[in-house]
Amino acid sequence: MRMQRLIDSLLRFAQVGNGEIERARVEMDDVLEATLRSLQVQLEENQGEVIRDGNLPAVAGDSVQLVQLMQNLIGNAVKYARAGVRAKILVSFVEKNGEFAFSVADNGEGIGAEHLAQIFQPLKRLHGSEIPGTGLGLALCERIVKRHGGRIWVESEPGKGASFFFTIPEKAKGRV
Repeated sequence: MRMQRLIDSLLRFAQVGNGEIERARVEMDDVLEATLRSLQVQLEENQGEVIRDGNLPAVAGDSVQLVQLMQNLIGNAVKYARAGVRAKILVSFVEKNGEFAFSVADNGEGIGAEHLAQIFQPLKRLHGSEIPGTGLGLALCERIVKRHGGRIWVESEPGKGASFFFTIPEKAKGRV
């Protein structure tokens, strides 16, 4: 079963890098709603709460890939919640320097500084096998963001949570 999940994840990872993306007007509020529907069981089981800081903008992008991006970021925030602490995830954005900068911030266990440089590398797992996963989720996020002309990074402190940031250029080809 674990091997099948890894193979499926590798296929998804490879597919994200192929060809041009079809850019269309994508309402990021709709992306977030689709993400929350797909993660509903995981959020309920872990009593996770996702808070949207205002309305999110429309961007020029691939809606399927943007949902995958948000599913990975929010799913990880729930998965890596601190024991005994209800996961709270804040999704927000700012518009600056010709781009939309989104943030997915949590109150989870956080990431040590020694791991920050490697977390977007394929098959790099910080927790070994005690937490399920393939080690491709954040690498997939990075690939999606780069294909949209943006960048992704994380700021974190152990025990205080993590904030993942990603940008999507405002004036991307096919601007909305």
